[in-house]
Amino acid sequence: MNSYDTTLEAGAAGSFYTLALKLATIAYEQPSKIVTDVPGETNGNLQVVWGPVLDQSILSGQYSCMYITLDKTTGVHHLVIRGTHRDSLFSWLFEDFSVGETKPFFSLPGLTVGRRAEASLGDIMISKGTWRGMTYILNMRSWMSKVGLYMTALEYLAHIKAKSVIVCGHSLGGTLTPPMYLYLNYLLNVIGKRNCSLGLVSFAGLPPGGQKFATYFNQVFQNAYPWRIRNTLDIAPLMWLNLETVLNIYQSNNLSLSYVDPVRGLLDAYFWEADDSGITYTQPTRAVDLPGVFDTRWREDHFWAAQAAHQHGTDTYKALLG
Repeated sequence: MNSYDTTLEAGAAGSFYTLALKLATIAYEQPSKIVTDVPGETNGNLQVVWGPVLDQSILSGQYSCMYITLDKTTGVHHLVIRGTHRDSLFSWLFEDFSVGETKPFFSLPGLTVGRRAEASLGDIMISKGTWRGMTYILNMRSWMSKVGLYMTALEYLAHIKAKSVIVCGHSLGGTLTPPMYLYLNYLLNVIGKRNCSLGLVSFAGLPPGGQKFATYFNQVFQNAYPWRIRNTLDIAPLMWLNLETVLNIYQSNNLSLSYVDPVRGLLDAYFWEADDSGITYTQPTRAVDLPGVFDTRWREDHFWAAQAAHQHGTDTYKALLG
């Protein structure tokens, strides 16, 4: 990671962040376009070496996508997790907003061996939606022609003895970025003794789990650099923390969410589920807030959701990064 500038100020982001956002944005494309856009958007320096793998079905639509790139000049790999596809009701319901139930982080595939080893932190809980999203991408397999095998992302990184991996994603991808970082660290470094340098950048991610999960992440990551990037007018990183903060986010711009707006009813319902989950949803440190710019096109009360969608988009984050 020493090849990247990890300083971050609004309008003056180093390449570490702008590259991560570029790859997270490309992840929303179709797999064939991802393969061509990655080298095309990075002056040929990066290429896709695993995936892209897309999970989809007739009933659920597209609900998960992930790929790995290699920087040919630095040897750094990026593991990129796509956010929720806008048309995937399945992802909205069963990943992003599935917060009423929780699962232990160490019950993820391959991690059961470590649960007793981390018993000092008690049950490290994540939302069932986070657990489900992680399980989907952990079980993805990509055909590796050089070895003649289908491999998971973990198997691939272990096979090539990866020296440096940066996990990144936007929205749901940003939510899954910290648990994926911890997952790779535990299996590659703690169990595998591989001494792989791991980093992460999360854009617009929701809280993946409770206080104990955040504490565990903070202890492992040790506040190495700002990694959680948030537009101050984006509601997503505030979800499940405080309902009033979300409802009043545009109040200074005279934009309110009506009590009769269906979005208000959904927020009330999902915050109630989060409050009833048995954990206190908490964002890990360390975050950087990019001062948001209110879009005056969406200033009427019935455009509250449109304003929120605009503030959450990758184009908005790109503009704020500069």
